[in-house]
Amino acid sequence: MKILVLEGPNLNMVGIREIETYGGISSSDQKSSIDIWAKSKGNSLTFKNISEEGSIVDCINDSAGSFEALIINPGALSHSSFSIRDALKGLAIPVVEVHLSAVHSRNESWRKQLITADAGQPVISGFGFEGYKMAIRFLTDS
Repeated sequence: MKILVLEGPNLNMVGIREIETYGGISSSDQKSSIDIWAKSKGNSLTFKNISEEGSIVDCINDSAGSFEALIINPGALSHSSFSIRDALKGLAIPVVEVHLSAVHSRNESWRKQLITADAGQPVISGFGFEGYKMAIRFLTDS
């Protein structure tokens, strides 16, 4: 299966920022490991990290023509972006939303509200980068 893994702002900084929350292994090393694992299961992953909300919406809208599924981690935009929510709601391919941290257990009250999750896709939260593998398994049954 051809899958787009779309990450929002600051997720490229995993391994550098907030190590106590996100761990000390770099985002690129984590993605490399996931990509190797996915290929061994017959899947093709494309990772994109986009910080601008409008560009994320454009990418979501364009993904149906190029990919069979979408895994999205909107980062902090999941708590504020109705435009990303609406784009996800209108998407014709399967979607899984992933969050590295357990957002509902975080100290900041605003993190407990996931506007993007209101689009109806499954949400995986709190498993670190293993959440991406869980999403791939869900999408592919592999």
